[in-house]
Amino acid sequence: MGKSDEPDIVYRFADHVHFIIPKLHLWARPGALIKPSVAEASEQALPNLASVHLSAGKHYVQEDQPDAIGRALSDWLERLVT
Repeated sequence: MGKSDEPDIVYRFADHVHFIIPKLHLWARPGALIKPSVAEASEQALPNLASVHLSAGKHYVQEDQPDAIGRALSDWLERLVT
């Protein structure tokens, strides 16, 4: 799988996760796992996905951006119940 094929993995697995259940996708740049092209493809493939870019982050984004993660989660949960 080359760089141009990265979003393809999203579409291959979209059928497995394309449930009604809402999803929150948090990602940072530079991220070790999620590249911007994959995040964008995820948003297109999964209409029930909320994607939040957390700005700068390293390998352990939860340690680098705990407040941003908390805000994103709180905002997302608020949107779900209203």
